[in-house]
Amino acid sequence: MLINFLPTHPNDLLLILVKKVLNIFDVRIYIEVKLNNLL
Repeated sequence: MLINFLPTHPNDLLLILVKKVLNIFDVRIYIEVKLNNLL
């Protein structure tokens, strides 16, 4: 899911970046938990 970076306020860009990073961490944690449950 790619976000188009339109000219917006810097705060909006920061929010988008933070959300993307949090999403990446959520996915990593989810995968780790799934793997631990399988083992």
